Amino acid sequence: MDIIISLVELVAIVVTATICVLDIYYGIKKLLDKFN
Repeated sequence: MDIIISLVELVAIVVTATICVLDIYYGIKKLLDKFN
């Protein structure tokens, strides 16, 4: 059971990190579009 819980936690962390990275990426892209 511990292995399954760890996998679920790992997936949750990866998903959260991916969303954060995409959010930052689009934020920077919008800023660059304003300057161009």
